[in-house]
Amino acid sequence: MGSRRLARRRAAVSSTPAAVRRVLPRGTLQVAAGLAVLGAASYVYLSLAARTLSPQRFGEISVLYSLVYTAGPGAFLPIEQELARGLADRRARGLGGGPLVRLATVLSGIYAAALVALVLVTGPLTVPRLFDGSWALLGCLALAVVGLWAIYLSRGVLAGVARFSVYGGQLAIEGGTRIAAVVVLVAAGVTNVVPYGLAIGGALLVAVALTIPPTVGAVRPSPDQISPGAGVQELSTAFGWLLVGSVLAQALVNAPPIAAKLLAHGSDSVAAGQVLTGTVLARLPLFAFAAVQAALLPGLAALLATGDRAGFIRGMSRLLTGAALVTLAATIVAATVGEDLLHLFFGERYDMGNQELTRLALASGIYIGAVIAGQSLLALQRYRAAAGGWAVGAVAFVVVAVVGDGVVTRVVDGFLVGTIAAAISLGLVLTQRVRSMQ
Repeated sequence: MGSRRLARRRAAVSSTPAAVRRVLPRGTLQVAAGLAVLGAASYVYLSLAARTLSPQRFGEISVLYSLVYTAGPGAFLPIEQELARGLADRRARGLGGGPLVRLATVLSGIYAAALVALVLVTGPLTVPRLFDGSWALLGCLALAVVGLWAIYLSRGVLAGVARFSVYGGQLAIEGGTRIAAVVVLVAAGVTNVVPYGLAIGGALLVAVALTIPPTVGAVRPSPDQISPGAGVQELSTAFGWLLVGSVLAQALVNAPPIAAKLLAHGSDSVAAGQVLTGTVLARLPLFAFAAVQAALLPGLAALLATGDRAGFIRGMSRLLTGAALVTLAATIVAATVGEDLLHLFFGERYDMGNQELTRLALASGIYIGAVIAGQSLLALQRYRAAAGGWAVGAVAFVVVAVVGDGVVTRVVDGFLVGTIAAAISLGLVLTQRVRSMQ
């Protein structure tokens, strides 16, 4: 009986295309479940805040929110990726990961402290322009930087030792905490913007605190393991290029509301909030793709490591095809009922036409394609090329956003042109590299 079940299981596994199994490794579903909660939390938090705060105050929150989720993936995701890679390597060699985690904690802690210092030192320049003079919101940003450092360090540990159930649970705790916080604030009738700002970074710290025991336990050596000391060489020598590419990629996708706040004058003072609501609505495909992205780089790298270049190309092509279909669907929805959905989520005070929402949805889908190309280049160890492609996109955004009339139109067009420029740049390099593999 047991042998029959085993045979059926093997048959089921063998019927799945090899490239798909290996591009989407074990753990994707657990991460996807946590991301579903975190994604829902983003919509609940922003929707309730938009309905409770004035458009001007919501504009300040939109800038804080965008900065946090630019600084987070941009500045700290490489730490998670490199720690996860290093721990996975040690685990495969039967070595304990404690020394590497301690080294990464110290180095990344110094880095995070420097970022907090930068946030505070540049306050006289940023507070008047971004937060309308609110130093308390700058403090919320500094708190969020600390939370981002702790949570990405923790996720690096959990991913490196394949504790994806805890990883997904941490994502869900972060999202659930933020939902609870904003519901309490709205129910209490709070219209002060600072508590809403604290809910952003506070949820990060709560998620880390509640998952400390399993995270610490995950790196304890088993009886048959030894734990030699760790050197900086165990972390990638390409970390600098990884950081540059990650920061630029996240800056591009989060730039519209921040740019709207910086460029707004007079009657455009609420433009940041308007742009954020439209951007969040158009990003639904990005939330669906996030779980795939978490497993994309190691999956592609695994295909290359085993010499399966054909599988690498097939897997990459299938991902790009899926991204194109999702983009088409999102663009059609935005073109037909986009404004109605915007009012449903955020209220009648926030208006963007279907044409602008369509461009945002199209840009979000193109961004997914650019991410797939960029991650493929990282798997091919083309770190400089990946960073260069994102730099081209960022420059294109800036050029378009600062020229022309109408803040909202300029930043939306800038986002679209920037993602197209990045996708073309990354795609051309990737195509050239793939052709050389054949």
